[in-house]
Amino acid sequence: MLTIGYLIAVLAMIRVGEKLLQKVGARKPMMWGTAITGSGVALMALTQLPDSTYVAAVFIGYILFGLGLGFYATPSTDTAISSAPEDKIGVASGIYKMASSLGGAFGIAISASVYAAMLPQGTATAASAGLLVNVAFCIISFITIVLMVPRQA
Repeated sequence: MLTIGYLIAVLAMIRVGEKLLQKVGARKPMMWGTAITGSGVALMALTQLPDSTYVAAVFIGYILFGLGLGFYATPSTDTAISSAPEDKIGVASGIYKMASSLGGAFGIAISASVYAAMLPQGTATAASAGLLVNVAFCIISFITIVLMVPRQA
């Protein structure tokens, strides 16, 4: 039930991301999406909070996670395939999807490894560390967007 906010937010925001792409280009929605997603994951990393407060933080965190991914999804896909020649758009789309899936798999593996390594410190500390790795990934992604995605002409 805590993840229902994610589903609603990501579905609602994908269209918003598309409209923002048309209005301001890909760079800003991708930056906003990464920052909002990182904020949501950071809220989920507050595992030391009391139970009821943590449940609220996780619910809000999932909503932010969905909002951020909704902002990010369409501009990211458009940026990845828009510069491909017309006869290679299918290939570019496939490579983008493969890279996205591999990134998710590597992210889960790294986060789970950090969690497992930190488990002797306690479950809450390990969970927080595993989630904070994802916040670090968001920061790296944000910096990469700033440096690599061109401003709208």
